[in-house]
Amino acid sequence: MPRKKEQDINEIMMDVLTGLKEDALKYEARRIRKLWKQVDLPMSLMDCLLDLTKYQLDTIRRNLDVKNVSALNKTEMAEYLAWYQTRNIVKTLRLLDEGRLQLLRLISGSGGYIVHDSFDFDVSCFIEHCLLFCGTMDGEHVIFMPDEILRAFQAADNRELAATAARNTEWINMTFGALYYYGIMDPWVLSVKISEITEKPVDFMEYYSVLAMATDFYQQIDITLQGFQDERVDDAKELKAEIMKRHDLDYYPFSKQQLLDASASDFFERTPAMKDLAWFLIKHYGFTNDQVDAILLEVSDAIMMKYSIQDIVELLENFIKLPDLKIARILTGLVAEVLNHSRMWELKGHTPYELLPEEQKRRHADTTLNSPQVSAASVCSIRTGAKIGRNDPCPCGSGKKYKKCCGA
Repeated sequence: MPRKKEQDINEIMMDVLTGLKEDALKYEARRIRKLWKQVDLPMSLMDCLLDLTKYQLDTIRRNLDVKNVSALNKTEMAEYLAWYQTRNIVKTLRLLDEGRLQLLRLISGSGGYIVHDSFDFDVSCFIEHCLLFCGTMDGEHVIFMPDEILRAFQAADNRELAATAARNTEWINMTFGALYYYGIMDPWVLSVKISEITEKPVDFMEYYSVLAMATDFYQQIDITLQGFQDERVDDAKELKAEIMKRHDLDYYPFSKQQLLDASASDFFERTPAMKDLAWFLIKHYGFTNDQVDAILLEVSDAIMMKYSIQDIVELLENFIKLPDLKIARILTGLVAEVLNHSRMWELKGHTPYELLPEEQKRRHADTTLNSPQVSAASVCSIRTGAKIGRNDPCPCGSGKKYKKCCGA
């Protein structure tokens, strides 16, 4: 292609991209202006709904599971939804966890509104379930309950609702924790597993509705055709296929507390191998415990996303320098041990080490005990359970022969 023509095409593409960016900024500005428009409280639910678009009303209709009204015009639909939600608000409130219920109680006890800038959460999920709305009053962004919703909530808030919110909190956190370890799982299987662990019956439709609303609010998991999945899952179909290959392998039996612990956003499993790597970083590089935790959290996420040994070593080199080959080998061995004792999505929450035959476990233990540093050779073979020849491709994914890489 002539250079002049190529330059012209590049200029056209830059103009198009610039135009798209400007359009996106204009759209976002309009959206924010509309979201935080001037309001005069108290405000009726009908007036709040009339300020929304027909598309937004239809989203609320689907969330409230209101049927046979999609053909109504905007005013008629707003009127029907206002009537319906005022009388059926308990159905929506029973989907909340303790955190969101506490937020509604705070707003209810503050005269029906709070100043948004004092709280960090996205109000759109509450709007789409017809509970809270937002606007600008006296120059401040406020989040408020429409008058009818405020009265209906105050009438519905009781011990039974609090108990349901506590149960929902447990369901949500156990689900988040399970997906941290399993990556992806069918919602029905998850509901059965939670029922088994808690020894309490779980109504599937109620469980699914609770998780669907929590997913919209917390954005920690995704709901796809493949099932519930951790937000870090990159290719759900590929992972599902890997899991299906191990149809004869049971999911690792985590305890209730393990799942609850794993639901925290900053969680990673502090295995002995992880602690060894932490000790190495603290001793040789002087990191604080908090700094090491931040680094190991990235390592943990990288493992879940199937990073190789070499990839993780390169990730760590963003934080540290390797002064010589000896230190590099020690670090590689430590990372390999971390991989071998990390729970893998494709292994249904098991570690590669746990699935090894007992004889290979004993050989690995002997190698580790007899070496001042972890042997990369023995560790690499653990990931597949197969013997690695010196001329075979290195399991770390570097593309080099084993004898010229981790087996050097």
